[in-house]
Amino acid sequence: MAFRDPPPQYYVPESNNTIPTVAFFIVVVIVIVVAVILYVAIKKATSTSCTSNLDCPSSAKKCQISSGLCLQCLTSADCSKGLYCSTNNTCG
Repeated sequence: MAFRDPPPQYYVPESNNTIPTVAFFIVVVIVIVVAVILYVAIKKATSTSCTSNLDCPSSAKKCQISSGLCLQCLTSADCSKGLYCSTNNTCG
């Protein structure tokens, strides 16, 4: 009875897939964070922020009810003495 040699064993290195997995995870997280920031910025820019002057901060104390925007002035009477309300609703 002849003994056979055992079959050759091949070295198969383990794959180090953790780096691509971590990089992919980081990219996904960054994309989600950017999407949320853009959504909030767009929502804030397009949402109605005031319905009366009481809703506005002191830096833009006049509410233009038709647009829902808080503005620095609606007429020159809203500006300090000697200043006028410009077409972009700022005192100058």
